[in-house]
Amino acid sequence: MVDLPPHQKISCAGLKERLQKEDLYVIDVRNPPEIEQSGFISSRRRVNIPFPEFESALNLEENDFQAKYGIPKPTGDGSDLVIHCMIGGRGSKAIVLAEKSGLHKAQNLDGGYKKWAADGFSK
Repeated sequence: MVDLPPHQKISCAGLKERLQKEDLYVIDVRNPPEIEQSGFISSRRRVNIPFPEFESALNLEENDFQAKYGIPKPTGDGSDLVIHCMIGGRGSKAIVLAEKSGLHKAQNLDGGYKKWAADGFSK
C-alpha cells in the first residue's frame, strides 16, 4: 500500500457528507466479482474500473472513456473524484496514477469499501 498524504485521503464519514452535497465521481478499482459479493457506493457518477485497466482508462480520449464506461471522463484537478478498493491498497496506487494524469486533488477512501460497510454506510 502506498502511504498517501492526508489531503489525498477521505474518511467514510467525509465521503458520505460530500455525497449528500456534491455530484462526485466514485471510481471503484475492485474486480467485478468483489463488487457483486459485497456491494458498491452509490453515486450518479459511479463506475467500476478494475485496477489493472485503470492507467489505460486514464489515457483514453474523453469520447472513448464515455463510450466504454458510460460516464464522462474525470477532468480538471480531480477535486470531485474519490477512488476506492476493498481495503485501500489498490485505491492508493490508483491515486498515484491519477495524480500523474493531472488529477492531483483526487482522494482515496481511507479503509476502502470494507470500512465503508463496517461503518454502516452500505446499502
